[in-house]
Amino acid sequence: MRKKIAAVPLISMLIAAFFWSTALAAGDQESPSLESLARTVLTGGPDEAAEAVAGLREAGPAGMEAMLAAGASGDALDRVCGVHDCADIRLFWYTDFEAAKAAARAAGKPILSLRLMGKLDEEFSCANSRFFRTVFYNNRAINALLRDRFILHWRSVRPVPRVTIDFGDGSRVERTLTGNSIHYVLDSRGRLVEAFPGLYGPKEFQAALEEAAQQARSAERIDDAQFADWLRTLSERRLTERASVLARERASATRDPGAALPSTGILLGRPTISADPTSSKSSSEAPTLWMITNRGRSRARQAAPKPAAAPSMPPLLSNVTDDLLATLGEIHRDGVHLDAASRAFLLRKQGVTDPQAGDRLVDSFEKTVALDEVIDDYRTGPAILVKLSDPATLKDFDLEDFNLWVYEQVFRTPLSDPWLGLAPDDVYGALPAAARTEAPRPTG
Repeated sequence: MRKKIAAVPLISMLIAAFFWSTALAAGDQESPSLESLARTVLTGGPDEAAEAVAGLREAGPAGMEAMLAAGASGDALDRVCGVHDCADIRLFWYTDFEAAKAAARAAGKPILSLRLMGKLDEEFSCANSRFFRTVFYNNRAINALLRDRFILHWRSVRPVPRVTIDFGDGSRVERTLTGNSIHYVLDSRGRLVEAFPGLYGPKEFQAALEEAAQQARSAERIDDAQFADWLRTLSERRLTERASVLARERASATRDPGAALPSTGILLGRPTISADPTSSKSSSEAPTLWMITNRGRSRARQAAPKPAAAPSMPPLLSNVTDDLLATLGEIHRDGVHLDAASRAFLLRKQGVTDPQAGDRLVDSFEKTVALDEVIDDYRTGPAILVKLSDPATLKDFDLEDFNLWVYEQVFRTPLSDPWLGLAPDDVYGALPAAARTEAPRPTG
C-alpha cells in the first residue's frame, strides 16, 4: 500500500516534467520561428519574403527585433518596421489601426498616429514626414520616449505628388511637391487627446509628447459620455495658453511690454477651466461641469447649463502676420538644435563630410524648423484647437472626418482635389490639356 502511495507523487512529478518540457519546447520554437521568418525575408524568393514580412509584422516589435538580430538593413528591414531608415530609427510602426489599438490596450499606452502623404516606409514620402525621421524619430530622447510610452501607427491619406526634372544632359532632380503631415495622440481606446500639425523643434515636440502622454492617462478615467466635454475643456485651456505665450513672445520681439495682455482669461472672454477631470477647483466662482459631475452633488439637478457659444480665434492669434512669424522664428531659433544622432543622420543622408559645409547645412535646416515651429504654434495649431473647442465638432466625433477637415481647412490641400491645387482650372499654362492626365482614384 505504501508503495502505491509513494508512486503517486512520482507519477505526478513525471507528468509535470513532461508538460514543463513541452512548454519549454513550445517557447523555444517561438523565437526560432521569428528568426526563420527573418532569414526568409533576407534570402527567400519574392512571394516567400512577402509572406515572411507579413508574419514578422504580425509579431509587432518582436518581428523588428528578429530582423535586427539577423543583421537586416535597407528595404527588407524597413518593410518589417513600417518606417524608412529603420536601421537608424529602430521603431516599430503599425499600419493596421485596429492592431495598434489592441496593442495599446494590452500595454496600457497611448497611440501616436501619424497621417501623411505617401508611405512612411518609403524614401519619397511627403517632406514633413521625411523631416520627422530626422528631427524626431532619430533624436535619442524622443526615440526613447516613443519606444517606451507610445504605440506607433501611421496611415497614408493619399500618394504624395512627385516630380522628376530632366535637364536634358542626363542630369535629373527628383523631388516631392506639396504635402503635409500631422501627429495625433490618442488614448488606448483610440480617442483623440492632442494634435501636432507639421514640424516642431525636438525640444518642443518632446515636451508636448510628454504632456500629451499625461493627458492620455487622465483620459483613461473618463467614460465616453463625458469625454467630449473633457476634450473641449482641454482644448480651450490649450488655446488660452497658446495666446498667452504669444503675448509674451510678441512683447519680447517688439520690446513693448504693453503688447503682453494682462490676463489669459481676457483673451478668450471666458475663465480658464481646469482640464483635469479630477480637479474640483476652477479660476471661476461658477461651478464647472467637472466640479458638478465629480462631486455628484444635488446641484447637478439644478438648471441645465446653457449651450456653449461657438468658439472663435482669440484676437491676438487671429492677427498673426507673416512678418511677425518670421520675427518669432528668429526667437525660437535659439531653442532648436538637432542632437548628435539627428545631425549625423542628416549629414550622412545629404552626403556631406566637410565640417564647415555640415555646419552651414545644419544651421540652415534648424532655421527652417524654427519657422515651421512658430507657424504650428500660432497658426495651424490654434486653428485646430478652435475646432476642438466647438461642441458641434465633438458630437459624434470621427477622427478620419476630422483629418479631412485638417487637410482642407488648415493645410489648404483638400484631399478631394485630385491635383492638390497644383493644376488649377483658372490658370493658363500655354500647354495642351493632354499635359495632365488623371488616374482613377482608389476606393475603400
